[in-house]
Amino acid sequence: MTCFAGTFQPSTSGTAELCTPCPVGTYQPHPHSDHCDQCPEGKTTPGDGATSEDDCKSDYLEMIKSSKYSQPQFLFFLRGVARALICIMHNAQSLVNKNEREGTGAAVKVKS
Repeated sequence: MTCFAGTFQPSTSGTAELCTPCPVGTYQPHPHSDHCDQCPEGKTTPGDGATSEDDCKSDYLEMIKSSKYSQPQFLFFLRGVARALICIMHNAQSLVNKNEREGTGAAVKVKS
């Protein structure tokens, strides 16, 4: 099996295993490797599968800018999640208001 850069093929107990992405904080620039290299001290990668020491970042904002999370698709996803949460909150408030009008809601006493 050929493992590409950003992955490694661990050799445990003499059995061939599938290629595994290098975990966060490591990288592998070469194919056909049995290990991943550790990022320099104080640096990490934004995700699994890093292929270069350049992927190791020390600044959190720099890491976010260079990661897949800065892509427009992810921002679009976040916008959708925010809209769903707003809708859920609105529906919950509407239900509370309806129950208050109809007198079917559970009374909650708040200590002051």
